[in-house]
Amino acid sequence: MIGILFLRYLSWETITDKRSFLIERIVSLNVFGSTVTSKDAPQISSQDNVFGASGLWIKAAYINHTCMKNCARTFIGDTMIVRATKDMPANTELGWCYADPMNREKMQKSLSNSWGFTCDCAMCQDDAKTPLKSKARRKEILASLSRSDPRDAAVKLESTYATPAKDVPRFELFQLYLAMAQHFIKDKGNGNALNASIYALKALEALGFVIYGVDMKTSMSQRTKTGLVVKQWGYAAEQITECWEILWTVWRVTSPDLAEKAKFYWKLAYMMVRAGESDTFDDYYSLGKSTGGESESEKLVERVRAMNLKPSGIL
Repeated sequence: MIGILFLRYLSWETITDKRSFLIERIVSLNVFGSTVTSKDAPQISSQDNVFGASGLWIKAAYINHTCMKNCARTFIGDTMIVRATKDMPANTELGWCYADPMNREKMQKSLSNSWGFTCDCAMCQDDAKTPLKSKARRKEILASLSRSDPRDAAVKLESTYATPAKDVPRFELFQLYLAMAQHFIKDKGNGNALNASIYALKALEALGFVIYGVDMKTSMSQRTKTGLVVKQWGYAAEQITECWEILWTVWRVTSPDLAEKAKFYWKLAYMMVRAGESDTFDDYYSLGKSTGGESESEKLVERVRAMNLKPSGIL
């Protein structure tokens, strides 16, 4: 879809007629903001002098809010690409998040103030049923991370959830597991690649992913006929690309039969939530290049090869 671009420097203060203020209101509630190309967004810092724009894509503006989103948007120039992030029956209504669902209270306030409604999706219903004691316990656990073992914290955090992750994602747990996976694979001194892959799997599981063909406790292949299969896609956070990258990196060494399928899902996630297309995948991650040195992913693979890895379940 081609958007009508509104540059940031456009001043609405010069407009005085009532219909124009109505237009401003319509724009403010339906406009989308983005960098010119979505895939470049993670590499841009707040100090970079990068052109950003807002646009009104009429059909996309009709997509309603839900915290349990089933599609994602990316931008290439003035084109918005909307992709499904999970399998859906025909005629399923599309939905995505209007505000960050991590902070439920802030999100509901934003929805109420700006759009005049409160969300009543499965995630919000579950949040409303969660005892205040459990929510307070989560905050307490997260606040104590700097002075406690994150592995113990993860076990305690899991105990504060009642609804299975496959039905309602567990965002706090996802963030903790992903941070642990990143630490274990990148820490040269104390890194343990097998633990990194286990926690990457746990991070995906916390978002509602259901994955077959791999032992979730050891991250080793179960060597089934079907191999690695994502039976259910969970919440499509942008960081799922990092989870699949970690799994591919480790499995290149420990379970080659899983590595190729992991790369397939990594590329699919990149297309869904990062870039909108898959043609730039290899270049983006510097994969398969014979010149110019190794990519960060390839360097991690070599580091994993140098480790003495032994399968062992944790948690």
